[in-house]
Amino acid sequence: MRFAGLFAATLLLQLPFFDRWYSGMDEGHLLLFAQIAARGGTLYRDATFYPLPGAFYLLAGLFRIFEPSVLVARWAVVVEFSLFVPVVYGLMRRITPAAFAAATIPLLWAYRLWAFPHWQMYSYSTTALLLFAVSLRLLVAHLDGSSRRAPLLASGLVFGLGVFCKQDYGAAALLATLVTLAVAARTRAADSPGFGARAAQFLAPAAAVGALAGLLFAAQGVLGDVLRFCVWTHAFGTATFPFSSFAWPWELLATNPALRTPAGIATHFPPLVWTLDWKRATGGPLFSSTPLYELYVLVVLYGPWLLLAASAWRQWRARARLRDPAQRAQALPEVALWATAAAFCALGHVAKPQDYLHWAVITWPFAALAVLEASALWRAHRRLARWLALPLLPACAAGLAYTAFLAAELRIQNSEPVRLARAAGLYVEPADARLLEDLVATIERETAPGETIAVYPYFPLLHFLSDRPGPHRSGYIVWPVPEIEDREGALIAAMEAKHVRLVIYHFTQFLTLPPLERYAPKLFQYLVDRFEIFATFHAGPFGYKIAALHRDDAPPRGRPLLRDEVGVLRVERDGKARTVTGAERDAMLRREPWPFRPVVALAPTANGATTLEVPLHALPGEHLRTAIGAHPSKWFALPPASVTFRIAALEGGASRLLFERKLEPERKLEDRGWTEVDVPLDVVAGRDVTLVLSTSTDIAAGETPWIAGFAEPRLVMP
Repeated sequence: MRFAGLFAATLLLQLPFFDRWYSGMDEGHLLLFAQIAARGGTLYRDATFYPLPGAFYLLAGLFRIFEPSVLVARWAVVVEFSLFVPVVYGLMRRITPAAFAAATIPLLWAYRLWAFPHWQMYSYSTTALLLFAVSLRLLVAHLDGSSRRAPLLASGLVFGLGVFCKQDYGAAALLATLVTLAVAARTRAADSPGFGARAAQFLAPAAAVGALAGLLFAAQGVLGDVLRFCVWTHAFGTATFPFSSFAWPWELLATNPALRTPAGIATHFPPLVWTLDWKRATGGPLFSSTPLYELYVLVVLYGPWLLLAASAWRQWRARARLRDPAQRAQALPEVALWATAAAFCALGHVAKPQDYLHWAVITWPFAALAVLEASALWRAHRRLARWLALPLLPACAAGLAYTAFLAAELRIQNSEPVRLARAAGLYVEPADARLLEDLVATIERETAPGETIAVYPYFPLLHFLSDRPGPHRSGYIVWPVPEIEDREGALIAAMEAKHVRLVIYHFTQFLTLPPLERYAPKLFQYLVDRFEIFATFHAGPFGYKIAALHRDDAPPRGRPLLRDEVGVLRVERDGKARTVTGAERDAMLRREPWPFRPVVALAPTANGATTLEVPLHALPGEHLRTAIGAHPSKWFALPPASVTFRIAALEGGASRLLFERKLEPERKLEDRGWTEVDVPLDVVAGRDVTLVLSTSTDIAAGETPWIAGFAEPRLVMP
């Protein structure tokens, strides 16, 4: 099969779905930072991130030729994958018969989908993988028996470019290359170059790329920042922060509740399936009542080690081929493929974060190695191969059919065009299209062109779509590991210096990371003190949830209802009341900042009420002003719970209801956000009474303070 034909077939395969779906964080920051570079900005000075900038520069170059848009980046990744497949096929054609090499093609096409969202969006990871695949292919050309220097030099050059896109992938590729060159040197003929000479020839052009990059960074004045962000902070963060990790294999031999939590699903479940086929995949007894899910995790994460062991054993037993001039040209590429698979497998189990998303994209060598071993088994044990093919081929066919179904669903479910200039030609789910359009419209209405806005903690796509800059280089992605000293102070100072008037806050944060209020409490408190929500946006009940905040520097009006000592807490149920004290009180009654107000959170009681009794002496004409709501983390908690808020005045044993409202934030989008409350107090003015704040819920799952918050009540003269 010719390169051009396979390139064209792969490109055509992607056309029905390459323009579907979107990513607010990963895709957004590639687009935004490439735009910054295309406009003459300096990466690392104007935007901080951890990978090296090669992929950003490539996209920036495209943005200089074409107008910046999501679709330009999508076409770039389509072309990259259309190059990737024939490159890998060419490698396989060197080491397997034509039929087996051809079998690699549908596996790679399936890999493209199962690596989702990688290869669906432009990424430094996939750009680097293409370059490392080309480098491997050139290395194999060098090992064809002629020991030509040109392919080895070219392999090193392309390797250097790959490192310039993603340094940790570069470490794995370098290890695989050095292992291959070491095996080649140990088994070489006497007149062939040794390991040192070949390693030097490979590393020299790669070092030249590194030297030129260093000179560029030094000329831009960011060499120190590059070393800090891409080396020291990156290494320190992955070593010290508790990023997600894979489950141990012995944890996967039975149903494991930890794998079925939201964080466990986010770590181990294919994003393609949870995005497109979640109900079907998890709705039956096979998922809920059997360890089939755990078995899948065991096979996906640890099966490659068994494949690597089997391949290593076969190649070791046939190691005489490495010294046989007639077979060496095929045996060495097999070593190179094995070393590549082993290095990337090790990287996937060592680097952090560990999750399916980062794992799946580096699994292409496993598919190629499986085809290689199938070919070897066919040659050596044809009868055994036929027996093994009986269950495996139908299973592979079923897998490919399901992959085709998911590809169709990707197109069908993402059917709505996004009517924004920079997203023209992009199709997403209808609710997501409305979300993006409404958000950009709000940004454009509330700010002037080019005005600085803040989008926290990480949804940089909105900066790109609205063409609005952020306040600080570290403000586009506020990650749990700070990349500069006093990052929160720097962000606050920048927002004050530029008088940022609009903040977009993204509540749907990664399930495997803590919320921003935990790792950036100073910044969060600043937002609570200086901004307030004026609009909320939702992509359906279980989609993205985002709020728009405007600046409010005015001091709060009136006087606080609650002093340092909050009143008496009681629980009423079945006609009986008891006073709550001690640790139980601390768990049920909390005063803390919520998005984006100081709050009195009062855990409701199911089939009863939780009450907070506070002394009140209202002046004539005063109103009680507060707001009620659920914390955004409970906007789509399951099972759904309702909460009823009441405010009453207790005087002389008689209770007068002043306010009552029921909220159902999981079921009703309009109940997400704050509901303002303004209660006239004329009926009790001038007298000493007890004000009672009360919350009730309909189910036990609703008995949490996160579902029932009163914004700090204040007594205000209208």
